[in-house]
Amino acid sequence: MPKLIIYSYLMLCIIVILEGLLIYCLSKRLNNFANRIQMAKGVVFNKGIPVGTVAPVFKTIDQSKKTIRVGPNMTSPIILIFVSATCPGCKYLLNNLRSNIGNLIFISNSDLDPLYKEKIQESEYSYLHSPFLFSKYQLSGVPRAILINKQGVIEEAIQLQSWENLTKTNTYNQFIENF
Repeated sequence: MPKLIIYSYLMLCIIVILEGLLIYCLSKRLNNFANRIQMAKGVVFNKGIPVGTVAPVFKTIDQSKKTIRVGPNMTSPIILIFVSATCPGCKYLLNNLRSNIGNLIFISNSDLDPLYKEKIQESEYSYLHSPFLFSKYQLSGVPRAILINKQGVIEEAIQLQSWENLTKTNTYNQFIENF
């Protein structure tokens, strides 16, 4: 009988050690998976800039050599559309791009396919390739629209699934009236 207790105790120790190794391996894999998600283009884990605050100020040149300025005392309200080359939702929006939506500025964190750049150009919208602006606006995902009024204040931030998500908001309708 004492030998049976010793064997049982040894087996229990071996099982506990194996479970510990299993938990260790799973935690390493989970950590690796979480790091990959955080590094994925277009995915950022933070709350973003709150609506009602002043938008980060910037001045740059778009694909048509037109000066783009965001800040106080702008001539018209603008809508920043943040997209990513690897985002299926962004590709859907770009494939269904319409003219006359407003003063849109597309900002990508990675270089877009030439086909999408051409669609943006044909629709007479601006395009910027700027990972810097992605971090400056503290995005929580793409595609995302940020509506900024003439005073440079963020009026609304919308996660886009379609252009109707944007065009059916009250803020958008006010923007079009001021455009």
